[in-house]
Amino acid sequence: MAREKEEMGYFRVPADDEYPYDRLGHFIRHLAPEGFTEITADEAAELNEAIARQTQSAPRAPARQSVSIDLQPLQDQIDALAQTVIGHAKTLDQHDAEVKAVNLSVTEYLKGQKDIGGGEG
Repeated sequence: MAREKEEMGYFRVPADDEYPYDRLGHFIRHLAPEGFTEITADEAAELNEAIARQTQSAPRAPARQSVSIDLQPLQDQIDALAQTVIGHAKTLDQHDAEVKAVNLSVTEYLKGQKDIGGGEG
């Protein structure tokens, strides 16, 4: 569903800190931000041409240079830490197995004591 032409309008967007020149906007009239001035289609065309001239003559921002960062030292540190964590996990598993064995042996001992004592208690 197309909007009626009367609902739309061209607006002069005032210069600000980011853009040092006026810009052109095309908004639904009742939704245009405050501070934007409605202009005619002819004024919009003139403003568009002026903007094109300004932006063509404005100095271009320098092209971004790609920066190459060697991440290998960080990867080496991560690998070393991973090996340390794996070593700790293995040690923890060994201790866990030892604790389970002691628990099992204590449980068996207590069962034997209960059987010897006649099942009391």
